[in-house]
Amino acid sequence: MEKTEQEINDLKRQWESDPIWDIEETEGFEDCRELLLAYRLETEAKWKASEDKRIATLCSQYGCNPELLKVIESLQRRIEVLEQKVN
Repeated sequence: MEKTEQEINDLKRQWESDPIWDIEETEGFEDCRELLLAYRLETEAKWKASEDKRIATLCSQYGCNPELLKVIESLQRRIEVLEQKVN
């Protein structure tokens, strides 16, 4: 059964909010497989480019490399969790 543009857009929004599956493999959307695969790859590329830019900006700001930035962000998350427990 062919899906409407609205149904496809709804599926895309659902996937974007929780992209833990390959959208092109969604049951009932077999006829849209190529369209959804292209959408997933394009969206993931945009997300990666945005993350790469964020990392580069922070590395420049902190004067560090990406590996050190991962450690810094991990420590920041741990501090936030501990602060929530204290409060």
